[in-house]
Amino acid sequence: IVNGKVYQVLFLEPGTYTYTVTIFATNYTGTRGTSDQAYFVVAEGETLPDVADVETAEETLVYDRVDSANDNTRILSFTISEPTKVAIGGETTNEEGVGRFLQVESFKLVKQ
Repeated sequence: IVNGKVYQVLFLEPGTYTYTVTIFATNYTGTRGTSDQAYFVVAEGETLPDVADVETAEETLVYDRVDSANDNTRILSFTISEPTKVAIGGETTNEEGVGRFLQVESFKLVKQ
């Protein structure tokens, strides 16, 4: 999968939100460089930025790079000051021939 994205677009009111994702299992590691990445992302607009741009894209509100060495519960918090369309979800890109997996147990978005 190259630059694969799974997301939903939501219209959110101003406030602080928490996007919590619980990972059941994954074999992604943060040491594989830029050709083998997975992220959970919240971005302004109607789509997520491309995987290569997640960490620097102006529209990215918050992100977390998936790494099997990290805690399986990932908490991403962000604040918006006006009604805003956001894309929220996950994305990945893999080296050719590398078998990667990411099993998500649950996810939720809560306004604080």
